[in-house]
Amino acid sequence: MRILVVDDTTFMRATIRQLLEHEGQHAIFESDNGLDALTKYRIHKPDLVIMDISMPVMDGIEAVSHIRKIDPSADILICSLQGQRASVMQAIQAGARGFLLKPINKEKLYAELETSKKIATTKQSHVVDKGLSKEQESANLSALDALIAQTYEELEGVTLDLMEKNPSEDYLKGIKRGYLEARREIAINMVRLSLNVEVIKKCVELSDEDLDAFVKAYRLD
Repeated sequence: MRILVVDDTTFMRATIRQLLEHEGQHAIFESDNGLDALTKYRIHKPDLVIMDISMPVMDGIEAVSHIRKIDPSADILICSLQGQRASVMQAIQAGARGFLLKPINKEKLYAELETSKKIATTKQSHVVDKGLSKEQESANLSALDALIAQTYEELEGVTLDLMEKNPSEDYLKGIKRGYLEARREIAINMVRLSLNVEVIKKCVELSDEDLDAFVKAYRLD
């Protein structure tokens, strides 16, 4: 895969590069700020972007937004420190598919790479496709709506378990709603690009590991 790593620290870029090279054969490109990442994205058209949040010149949130305008199907993962919950939410709402917590967990990174490979393969297989019919698109969106509803119910259960530790019910519901709506928007874009519905489901559903990471990232535990 072609992967663009965007971080203002040489050490973090080198760390991610080492993990990627250990996982497999990838063409890896680097940027140290969001503005340069836009140029690199246009030139290299990467299959995946791994983006830091806090950077000079242009931060990761703004860069994600610009990249999504360049390519609505861009696959972007945001990197964040624990405690950057507001910034992570903004990045996801801007179009990032998901997030990785620093320090980078190797297994989590490799799992995300597998998802990215499926997305890249599906994109390539539909390059000359004329797109889904209105009926197919409607059916896929209905399936995704059902999936999102199920996920929301699961998160609602988590909220009830956490209420004793964090009494701000509106705050928790706001985070969940924003997160799910952002991921649904990404899924809709994928449907319109004729991507396989099974791949789309994989991108928008929350596994147990994703849910644990989500809870830890927003300090809800």
